[in-house]
Amino acid sequence: MTDNTQETTSHASQHPGWTPHLGRARWHRADFFLLAYIPAITLIAWCLPERLWGGVCNALARFVMALRRSRTRGYYRRFNEILGGHRTALDVKEILACYLAKNHLGRVQCMQCYAPGGWSPPIRLEGQEHIERALAAGKGAILWIAPMASRDLITKMALHQAGYRVSHLSRFDHGYSISRWGARLFNPLWTRIEERYLAERLVMSLTVQVTPLRLLIKRLRENRVVSLTANHEGVKYPHPLPFLQGTIQLAEGAPSLSVATGAALLPVFTVREPDGTFVTKIESALVSATGGSPAQEIDSLITLFVKLLESYTLQFPCDYQGWGLSGV
Repeated sequence: MTDNTQETTSHASQHPGWTPHLGRARWHRADFFLLAYIPAITLIAWCLPERLWGGVCNALARFVMALRRSRTRGYYRRFNEILGGHRTALDVKEILACYLAKNHLGRVQCMQCYAPGGWSPPIRLEGQEHIERALAAGKGAILWIAPMASRDLITKMALHQAGYRVSHLSRFDHGYSISRWGARLFNPLWTRIEERYLAERLVMSLTVQVTPLRLLIKRLRENRVVSLTANHEGVKYPHPLPFLQGTIQLAEGAPSLSVATGAALLPVFTVREPDGTFVTKIESALVSATGGSPAQEIDSLITLFVKLLESYTLQFPCDYQGWGLSGV
């Protein structure tokens, strides 16, 4: 293992910016809500035709918006400030309703996968040639999954259908709950479905952090495909970057891994077209605009990704789910 690789694997546990919320609390009050919520969305998935799911989730989102008027007004202000003068096809009220509704819809889709016959939505994968080009170079491919509404399940389905065996870096609290008790009880309902479409899920927890990163590096050395989700957990990029009229701060794991190993860094965006087809788009590899230090290269790669994310957010405002990463 090279010095750069050793630094990558140890950086997570030693860096002061490492801020996972993995199991911060033994339980969370939201866990009690989940005891009723999960059976409810399972009933929606199993008892209603798919064409009605969106309408039910949208109605639920608007009910919550009406119930929490003060919080809703705060979201409106925040969205307006982040968007600034940028124009989208929807106003902030519709964007917020979409944002909340697609949170519920993703969970309904997940629970439908447990039904007899499962769930087989129309999916299209674009940009497959970028993965093939990366693998031809012999250093593996890193898929940097953008924070879009269908990033978790549909992206994995699309890659699996295309024949890619992906090793995905995940967190112990990925799924329904962020508490230790809730993650053990509820989150397997989510992760078991995702794991159908993965070669392996490498899990980071409070006590296991370096080993999954080492395995990720090993998979790249084997010229395999790995994936990480662009989020705010982990070792943060030290400076928030401009995003529309606000800022965004992402974990630097994916670009750091690319710089350390030489593997191609491929941004991935999953959106839904008006006819209901899900499209997973693999963009061309990000190439650092600078030949400077590793920190400068990471700088450049994150900047390129954020610019691309801005473009998709304005084009598909209903699909962007990263408002929690963005600030003003």
